Amino acid sequence: MFELIKKEALASTNSYALELINKEEISEPTVVVAKNQLSGRGQAQNQWFSEKDKSLTFSIVLFPKNIKAERQFILSQCVCLALYDTLSKYVEGVSIKWPNDIYINGKKCCGILIENTVMGNGLAYSICGVGLNVNNSSFSVGYVATSLALEAGKTFDLDVIFQQLLMRFEYYYQKAEVGKNTFINTEYHNHLFRLGVQSSFEDKDGQFQAKVIGVDQYGQLLLEDSENQLRTYGFKEVMWLP
Repeated sequence: MFELIKKEALASTNSYALELINKEEISEPTVVVAKNQLSGRGQAQNQWFSEKDKSLTFSIVLFPKNIKAERQFILSQCVCLALYDTLSKYVEGVSIKWPNDIYINGKKCCGILIENTVMGNGLAYSICGVGLNVNNSSFSVGYVATSLALEAGKTFDLDVIFQQLLMRFEYYYQKAEVGKNTFINTEYHNHLFRLGVQSSFEDKDGQFQAKVIGVDQYGQLLLEDSENQLRTYGFKEVMWLP
């Protein structure tokens, strides 16, 4: 399904993919993969640091035909589920942490950045960036992070993990394109980090306790606080606390 563009090093696979789109050099589903990503971007200009030849850093470029702009969050769900399925073949304790991380046993293993361009009621294109710690052993200061290798106690062939990820993503993406939203949403919630568990959060009004009760079709986090009130948050409107 995917054309593959391999690069030795890029500042950001998402940025490079966007350049190719703007130059009209790609118009079909494509994956841009870099052995070394020098300044990867996370959500809201956060940075994602990768370790050369130990991480998987790539961007999937899509031209969705049947996904409405209002349901664009389903692409994030597809990426998360592909990662969950792949990692769960080798380790236990994998979960999807809203809005854009994959955790293994409570530690961050993967960051996701999805950038969509809306055209009318649909999507002109989507760039799904992934930074996955596979064989890493050192991490940026400030992150409680891990890698697949550290959790499994062995190293992995990056190409094997990469191909498995693409196969699982294609599986879910094809379902999204034919409207299997309920199936994808159910699978996503089955693996959601701390679902139904009392947790600590902070929003613009301060810290509070709440339970995650789900994520709506627009990608907003749904919380039930200690007074049984429903709270709804978009990206960057609420922060998880340790």
